[in-house]
Amino acid sequence: MEKTGAKTILLVDDEAIIALAERFVLEKNGYRVLTAGSGESAVETAAAQPGIDLILMDINLGSGMNGTEAAERILRNHDIPVIFLSSHTERDVVEKTEGITSYGYIVKNSGDTVLLASIKMAFRLFEAKTREKLGEKRIRLQHALLSGIIDSSASSIFSVDHEYRYTSFNDAHRREMLAVHGRAIRIGDNALDSVPEEEMRHRLKGNIDRALRGEQFTVQEDSGGDLDTRTYLETSHNPIRSEDGGVIGASVFSSDVTQRDRKSVV
Repeated sequence: MEKTGAKTILLVDDEAIIALAERFVLEKNGYRVLTAGSGESAVETAAAQPGIDLILMDINLGSGMNGTEAAERILRNHDIPVIFLSSHTERDVVEKTEGITSYGYIVKNSGDTVLLASIKMAFRLFEAKTREKLGEKRIRLQHALLSGIIDSSASSIFSVDHEYRYTSFNDAHRREMLAVHGRAIRIGDNALDSVPEEEMRHRLKGNIDRALRGEQFTVQEDSGGDLDTRTYLETSHNPIRSEDGGVIGASVFSSDVTQRDRKSVV
């Protein structure tokens, strides 16, 4: 049979003869095997041996801790795939093990082929779940880094969906809304409601609508009045697209360019 590499399996079974036969099959197929004859021993071995790759756990382990209890204790501190071995086929027994782990349930005396195939399947499933977790971790890290960069910006930045509801905003925009309009904003709030002046609200809606139609553009505005006190804003509007290219929202970046524009006027 094909060798599977030197992965370590903890075999938990209180029946010495059965455990010996299973160990022989596993070692013959390239696995390193540790054994435990009780639930308590299994928990101790898992704590003392950090290199265990998989656990084959009998459910009935005589007096003391049974296999499901031992598995629950081990999984509190270790991320290890567990396959249950049992002579029971009752639905309630099987369902109880599914609530603890989803790597397999083997009925005893099913044969070496079933045992080895179930182990390989459990390893593939565990590797897939590990890759998925790593991917999610990278996404969370990237999101945290991006949020940190955006929050450190002095520009006011926010995004909305097609209903003008906030989907994100940075600290600068939050502070601006609170200082200028006296309103604390939250994700899900209507961005237009944060602007009390009707003319400004109408202008903001029109610009967002253009971005929601797929336009990407920048507008410049000034506060009016004397040149010495006039302030200038440069605001970019961009569509936010999904993977298939559809517009799912709009982002708005507003920067104070007063110093730059005053110099150009002078």
